[in-house]
Amino acid sequence: MFDFDIGSDGASGPFINWHAQGRQDGTAEPKTFSLRDGDDRNDITAAFKKGVIFDIDAMKTGWALFSATGTEWRWNDTVGRMASKPGEDWKNGVSIPVALGKGVVGTWSQAGSGTWLAIKELAKELKDRPDEGKLPKVKMTGVETVKFTVGSTTMPKLVVEKWIDRPDSFDAKAEAEAESEPETTASFDDDEF
Repeated sequence: MFDFDIGSDGASGPFINWHAQGRQDGTAEPKTFSLRDGDDRNDITAAFKKGVIFDIDAMKTGWALFSATGTEWRWNDTVGRMASKPGEDWKNGVSIPVALGKGVVGTWSQAGSGTWLAIKELAKELKDRPDEGKLPKVKMTGVETVKFTVGSTTMPKLVVEKWIDRPDSFDAKAEAEAESEPETTASFDDDEF
């Protein structure tokens, strides 16, 4: 078997995706979040409705270009300033480590209108951070349809429920990545992050 590592854009799995329209292969319904680890994809919308923790200290914004060979990212130097669009086909994108509960952490690294609009709206609340040591517990309160001149999309309505101390699961994930693959077979039915 030929094994070739094409590298990484700096994000580490498992990966979280917002599915505005669902997936054509049927592995994700429209207007849901999923957690993908290798070939496994699990619906985690219930975790977002209950509340998840965003590591805004590790958050990145930038531009993504989709092609037949994969996705190319150009990250901004800071989330406080968006770089100029590199070209016509580039889309706004974001990468945020997210604690889902039970020690499970995934990376929401995605570009597209629904994701970008949701983060853009949430950013208004993130400016109200009470102090540098706190991270937002973010809750999905619904879904909004956004119409454009041509077409439309759906975006998750995200709000900051409260600000909490940084959960150990973010640090545990970093330690686990150095040693082995992270565990992602937990249920998300309590507030243990």
